[in-house]
Amino acid sequence: MENAFCEQQTAVLALPSELPSNGRHYLLVFEGELSTRVFPLPGNGTIVIGRGDDTSLQLRDASVSRRHATIRQVDGHAQLEDLASQNGTLVNGDRVIKPRPLASGDTIAIGAVALVYHSSESHDIAPRVPHSVRTIEVGDRSVVIADPAMARMYQLLERLAVSELPVLVCGETGTGKEVAAGALHQFSHRSERPLVSLNCAAIQENLVESELFGYERGAFSGAIAAKPGLLEVASGGTVFLDEIGDLPAAVQAKLLRVIETKRVLRLGDVRERTIDIRVIAATNRDLVKDVVAGRFRRDLYFRLSGATLWLPPLRDRPRELPILAEMFLHDACRHHKRAPMQLSAATQRKLLTMPWPGNVRELKHLMEYVSAAVEDSVVDPHHLRAPMQNERAPVELELEQTNAPVQFRALADEIRELEQARIAAALTAAGGNQRTAAQLLAMPLRTFVFKLKQYGLRRVDEDR
Repeated sequence: MENAFCEQQTAVLALPSELPSNGRHYLLVFEGELSTRVFPLPGNGTIVIGRGDDTSLQLRDASVSRRHATIRQVDGHAQLEDLASQNGTLVNGDRVIKPRPLASGDTIAIGAVALVYHSSESHDIAPRVPHSVRTIEVGDRSVVIADPAMARMYQLLERLAVSELPVLVCGETGTGKEVAAGALHQFSHRSERPLVSLNCAAIQENLVESELFGYERGAFSGAIAAKPGLLEVASGGTVFLDEIGDLPAAVQAKLLRVIETKRVLRLGDVRERTIDIRVIAATNRDLVKDVVAGRFRRDLYFRLSGATLWLPPLRDRPRELPILAEMFLHDACRHHKRAPMQLSAATQRKLLTMPWPGNVRELKHLMEYVSAAVEDSVVDPHHLRAPMQNERAPVELELEQTNAPVQFRALADEIRELEQARIAAALTAAGGNQRTAAQLLAMPLRTFVFKLKQYGLRRVDEDR
């Protein structure tokens, strides 16, 4: 049952960890009105795209032929070929007549379906002028959009904004998930009401519940006055739950009930309050795998993912990267009250080959460093070396961490804590069903029930 669930959802939500072993080539698929999905490409091989059951990437739109086109990958280089389809295939608006090479960021039109090819392969390429550059204001931020996938993403955001669907925004850290949430709120009819944000990973676990739901005076030690929670404060507006995958299991259950009933109960109170909120959540984790592993509630996942969006990492947006770098450098120079600086052509090529694990946030910090530390008016590649000491190989970092002092305690205590946490999470993910929870942990049912008693966890019949 769980395996079938995982297979079904992989088509809708695919995070970087789910890409093939090379992890460098994929298609971002825009089909329909609600979601994007990621289709990984092999490092070498051919995929067939079409409506037929025998295709590698099956599309549903009636404008797509049964066998419409192929993409062939050889040593990281992609080539697209139209298979004499009825409605033809376009790349960046040009009809494909003969096999055509693809570059990262190329937009492929197959009938009414749009695919954006992305490759993280490092090539010595010069920055290319994008077809169009769009700047939108999201709150106090200016968002520059030059990548075709990001342009389509923000068009989709504008359409989604007028609905009340909950949206799950996925992508690596620093890709702009918070900005996307701000755009969804700003484009919606709720824009006059507050956008309230909570980073679920940045707040202590024992404080998450009181921050979300609020509390009454005397609800716990230190509660000297009543305080409304963020969900209550956001009523009429939007709630943005960043890093939703880090939400504790007990809070997941309560949040699910609030989303379903539109009513919130403060800690220490007996009176529920009606609220009107739209929920936008974001994660850099693979929630599908977390659901299967029992770390995230399945029913909450479905409640949050009315629409699912995936933001491509900066290294896969070569048309946008040099533009963003120049914009950040210009802003940093203005902030430091110095004359404008320029990025040399060699520096722009260097930026295109860097891995950018911190994505847009990392690029912005690097340009701020350059503006403050570099005396020259032209930024050359060697100026980028100082702040990039963290580019050392992960193995080196692991060795350094291994040599650090380790705080030891009784191994049996650590094992018990881990076992208790996993059992509680499995029971939550299974909706209180002990048999299902035991299956998630590959544990005999009798052993599971014994452990529930041992750790004082509530059984399903005690919850009713």
